[in-house]
This record gives sequence, structure tokens and C-alpha cells, in this order.
Amino acid sequence: TGTTQGTASTSQTRGHILHTDTPPSGGGKDTAPQPVETLLAALIGCEGATADFVARMLRTKIRSIDFELEASRDPQGAAHL
Repeated sequence: TGTTQGTASTSQTRGHILHTDTPPSGGGKDTAPQPVETLLAALIGCEGATADFVARMLRTKIRSIDFELEASRDPQGAAHL
């Protein structure tokens, strides 16, 4: 479930609360990570969980994995679609 006020959003899942917002340049107040930043963090979480699952199926352990993601965005955004 979730609610949005302006660019700020709050979502709840399994008792956890997730907030997103945009910086002032995007019309927000920068009170939380941007939605796209949260999306990239979720990708890291999914990759780590998948690696751990595969390791368990192979009966081995992964001590740690370091991820470095880089993303870029069209500065015009959806405005030029």
C-alpha cells in the first residue's frame, strides 16, 4: 500500500516503511532517496539475494559481494517523448 503527496511517497510492505522523494530541482523537498535511487538499491538487493540462493544450492557460502551501479538519465526526461 502507499500514499503520495506531491513528489513524496510512502509505501508499506510486510510492516516495513519506504519513503521516496525528489530533490528541489525535481519539485520535491529531498526528504528521502529518489524513486530511481531506491530502484537501483532494490536491484542490488535482488542480485545479492539471488547470489546467496545460488550459493546455498551449491552448498557453498559467499562472504560478501561488492556492487557498484552507475546510472544516467536523459535530462529532458519524459518531456521529449
